[in-house]
Amino acid sequence: MAMAGIDPALRPDRALEVELWREATTIIGPSGPGGCDPYGLALAAHRRGLRVEIFMSSAEPIFLDRASSEERRGLMSFVQEGFKRQAEAASLPIEARAFAVEEIGQALDRGLSALVLIDQAPMMGHTCPHWVLVHGHGDGVYFLNDPWIEPDRLEQPMDAVDLPVRAAELDRMAWYGNPAYRAAVLVGR
Repeated sequence: MAMAGIDPALRPDRALEVELWREATTIIGPSGPGGCDPYGLALAAHRRGLRVEIFMSSAEPIFLDRASSEERRGLMSFVQEGFKRQAEAASLPIEARAFAVEEIGQALDRGLSALVLIDQAPMMGHTCPHWVLVHGHGDGVYFLNDPWIEPDRLEQPMDAVDLPVRAAELDRMAWYGNPAYRAAVLVGR
């Protein structure tokens, strides 16, 4: 979504989605394929020539609560530490702190989009880490695209585009974990 927003000629397809997922995957999901940390996402975007900036408030590996065994937690930590080292070696800008929602608005004003980690609970009714694309804002509302579509709930792709979320709600949603942390990847040309 972020890449297509930057380059409207790009037609994302499943092959690109899986390629990005393979490059950026950090965690092994308890049921399903797993997900990505901010460093892995940023590296995948950077490899495609995009400008990236990272916000990551946790110095420790994240999503470890999603692993079903100590072995999986160890693997996730190893992968995340490797992604972080690669991001540092590539001199990607990393803000080792929680962002303020207003900073996402300022990034949007600078022509960037934001991949923001949220807790999916307010939108889907169950706690789950999830990345959304925040691409616009105005009058205290942020607009996001959400790649998570629930066909069983009769959702269509257009149901996940330009979702208006009040700043206060985005501020609440953009914390995950225990202890809570924040992550975002800003992307642009």
